[in-house]
Parts: sequence; structure tokens; C-alpha cells
Amino acid sequence: MPQAKGRMIRVDISKSRKFASLNPDSQRLFVMLIPHLNSYGKMDGQTEFVKGKCVPLLKDMNLKKIEKCLAE
Repeated sequence: MPQAKGRMIRVDISKSRKFASLNPDSQRLFVMLIPHLNSYGKMDGQTEFVKGKCVPLLKDMNLKKIEKCLAE
């Protein structure tokens, strides 16, 4: 599947009650996921894939935390 270049978050996120209600780790992971989505807004959601592709250098983002964030 094609991957879009230059994806941007809409400014609405700053006023989103749903986004604001997420814990800080879930907010951070959400933002880190965006550039890895394909042009349809999808990607493999397996915890191991997310860790390896989206947050490989964030040591505090372990598999258990990622799974919790994705569920939230």
C-alpha cells in the first residue's frame, strides 16, 4: 500500500476532549503513529510492529505499555 508523504495533524487536535483525556503516553504514541500510516490511514497494529517501527528508541515504551496505550 502506498504511504503518504507529509502527513499533517489538524489543528482540531488541540481542542479535542478525546485526545486530552488520553494519558500522556497514549498521546505521545498516537503522534508517533501518524507518519507510519499508509495513505488510507492504516498500518499493522501488532504491538511488536508498533514498537519496532514507530518507537524503537523510546526505552520507556515497552510492549506492555504500548499494548495499554493502543487499547486506550
